[in-house]
Amino acid sequence: MIHEDEDVLVVNKPAGMPVSLRAGGERRVRTLTDWVQARARRASQRGERPRFKAANTLDPGASGLVVYARDEESFEDLRAQFRSRRVQRIATAIVRGHPRLEGPQACALKGTIRKAIERRGPRRGPDRLGVTHFKLLRAWDKGCMLRLRLETDHAGQAPDHLRAIGCPIQTARRRDGAGIMHLHLGEIAFTHPKGKVRLRFSAEPPAWFERPLSHGVNRNDAHENERDQGWEHVADWYDDLVSRRRSDHFEQVVWPGTLALLGDVRGHRVLDIACGQGELAQLIAERGGEVIGVDASPSLIEAAQARPGLKTRFIVGDVRALGDLEIGSVDAAVCVLALMNIDRIDAVLQGAASLLRPGGRLVCVILHPAFRQPGRTGWAWTREGDVQVQERRVRAYLSEQAHEVVMNPGAVSSGEPPITTTTWNRPLERYVGAATDAGLVIDAIEEWASMRTSEPGPRAEAENLARREIPMFLAFRAIRPDTGRSGADDQGQPAAN
Repeated sequence: MIHEDEDVLVVNKPAGMPVSLRAGGERRVRTLTDWVQARARRASQRGERPRFKAANTLDPGASGLVVYARDEESFEDLRAQFRSRRVQRIATAIVRGHPRLEGPQACALKGTIRKAIERRGPRRGPDRLGVTHFKLLRAWDKGCMLRLRLETDHAGQAPDHLRAIGCPIQTARRRDGAGIMHLHLGEIAFTHPKGKVRLRFSAEPPAWFERPLSHGVNRNDAHENERDQGWEHVADWYDDLVSRRRSDHFEQVVWPGTLALLGDVRGHRVLDIACGQGELAQLIAERGGEVIGVDASPSLIEAAQARPGLKTRFIVGDVRALGDLEIGSVDAAVCVLALMNIDRIDAVLQGAASLLRPGGRLVCVILHPAFRQPGRTGWAWTREGDVQVQERRVRAYLSEQAHEVVMNPGAVSSGEPPITTTTWNRPLERYVGAATDAGLVIDAIEEWASMRTSEPGPRAEAENLARREIPMFLAFRAIRPDTGRSGADDQGQPAAN
């Protein structure tokens, strides 16, 4: 259960369970509606038999969010929103093949599918136009991951539309025989039928969603796809930026702030998550720490290993699967300006928490989620009387969305090719929730402003004031609580204070 009030329920449906009897076909199949109504009967003190209606469709094999109405009035209002396309629905699909809209040789990075959906079943009627927008998130030789915005809400829409562009959704069968598909409706936004406020809910895909796929992609292919994420494609540029050309943001703000939150590291084992070329790892090692750095980019790890031989060890690995790496327990961990570039932050934070000794701390730094979301925020100028004021405008905040960022806009304007990475725009509550779900307790949050100043000019004072007042980075420290176990961890080492 994701949300519950007097008029509406939002439930995260497991894959393989039909929403209703109509979708399941056989009466012996237990449906999501059966579960919702049984739950309500157990909670009722009067023995009532409530009747809930699902306001949206979701294929039996898919997982994700289903909205239920408690009464007919709420149901009609919600269905009208779905029919008028006022509801936002965002799904993720793992498919075989690659989307091709412009011929067999062209892989489309994004596009729109407009295709009539055939009505099936006893209540068959005229076909209905369906509209699905897609964006390529990841690709490998035999398949890819797509982000879908389902503008219309028709049964079977996503599988039908993706087949039409040569991308059938990956399917499998559970041990009980239920068919499941790698399609997850992870975000939905609608207007409350009676409160008339905009609501937005999200749910992570099931744990098995990105495991090696059963059709067309073998285990080694899937492992390579998982491992080869990260900034390998921009490794040379990033190493040049941070190590050689130097970044004033890192040197003046990020590194000092991170080290201050991390505290005394002498004699401590410290895990650097998404360590890049080892700049921060070297600073920690110079302060007496023993550092283990992990990054998905072999080129950046190679650059890190070329640094002076202090107490550092670097591993090429997927930071979303830290428990699979030979790291051992650590006293502290850091993840600096990387979480917003990673899709599954829950897996990262849970992995870090599992490696921290009781009392150990994790320091994370991200672009400020309220003021520095690429594609959603920007500078603007306005006047207050005779004075020009620079302000930060925010166009969107609460929804989680991937955004492609050009990292070298100045060079692009001079004719050089763009260097792009993907940033995930998320609200602050998403990071806090992921940390607390991992069993961590946040004990410090800091907001850091840029230290840059403008050249003298008529707008310099306003620009400098805006930089000082509107933070660029947000940092938080989270502690793994000591649950009262003995003073030694599983490896016989004393727990950190």
